[in-house]
Amino acid sequence: ILHERAHNDQFSESRGDVLVIRGLRVASDKLGLNGICDVVEFQRDSDGVSLYGREGLWLPYPVEYNLEDILWEVRQSSVEYAQTRVQILFHADSAIPKYLYGDARRLKQVLFGLMTAAISRTGKGYVDLKISLESEWMEEDQKIASLLFSLSDTGTISDRPENAELRKRFCAQILSVMGSSLKVEEHGELGCVYRFLLDQKVLKKDILGHINWEQMKWEDHFRKVLFKGEGKKVLVVDDNDMNLLVMRNLLADTGMKILTVNSGQEAIKACEKISFDLILLDDMMPGMDGKETLEKIRSLKDTDNRLIPVIAVTANSVPGIRDTYIEAGFQDYLSKPVSIHQLNRLLGNFLGENAGRKAGIL
Repeated sequence: ILHERAHNDQFSESRGDVLVIRGLRVASDKLGLNGICDVVEFQRDSDGVSLYGREGLWLPYPVEYNLEDILWEVRQSSVEYAQTRVQILFHADSAIPKYLYGDARRLKQVLFGLMTAAISRTGKGYVDLKISLESEWMEEDQKIASLLFSLSDTGTISDRPENAELRKRFCAQILSVMGSSLKVEEHGELGCVYRFLLDQKVLKKDILGHINWEQMKWEDHFRKVLFKGEGKKVLVVDDNDMNLLVMRNLLADTGMKILTVNSGQEAIKACEKISFDLILLDDMMPGMDGKETLEKIRSLKDTDNRLIPVIAVTANSVPGIRDTYIEAGFQDYLSKPVSIHQLNRLLGNFLGENAGRKAGIL
């Protein structure tokens, strides 16, 4: 619809139109349907100019994000795209800040776009993404980190070089509106190197730690929670039946016993009867929201559920949201759409061999 309006000169950069696009962007992020915005932005007008290149139409959506989660998701998608044809390698310096503030969705698009471009032009061999910390500085009491992303391939030209060129151009356009630029070094049959610098706000002192991810079997790598918790009992609370179905499917191979309920009231009733090891609690529910539900669970008598870890599940990704949930009494939070890597990490933290039952609750 937006593309058609643009061609008919009906598109204006009024507040209404801008809010429509922002709404599409936010909705697509929450639903995991990033393709909605991709299609809108990649359409071209009669002059061959990308719609998102028009002044005022580019609407960055900066959020607080975990860089490790972004890299893991890109790697998952890249391995699936490459299947067994190309080896996928990821390397990162240990000193890189872990929690950043910026347009995480755009960064993910660029990284995956360049990965698929490299895979498309590489018939066999490897694709290697390296991330390094170039510099850090203070800007009005805010630390900024300059990250260098470098992607190289072995250069064995495949039968899809046109795909690589299209994706490269698309990524270059996205980077240009993110305040960066794509540098490409072509070495013919010896390979190709893509590089770009990106400045991001640093939110915490936590560092990424050394990353050296080698190839895994792609068919065993996707849409599975790798954590095993035989006999553990997990309560999942969400007012949306589809969300409950997705979470149940994600946890199906963990060996854990999963109970799903649709409301805070049902969660409290379940906690009065069953002792759980972990609760995944949706915050945005009608009637009794997640925070109120948590408060009532903590006030229950004669049940161990007063002391178990409770994870907030939310589509809210505004800056500082994790600290907000910690202050409210949750032990951590899980963002929607659910990241397999983030879910694996949380299960390991709170149900793994080194996790105490009280999970730090006093």
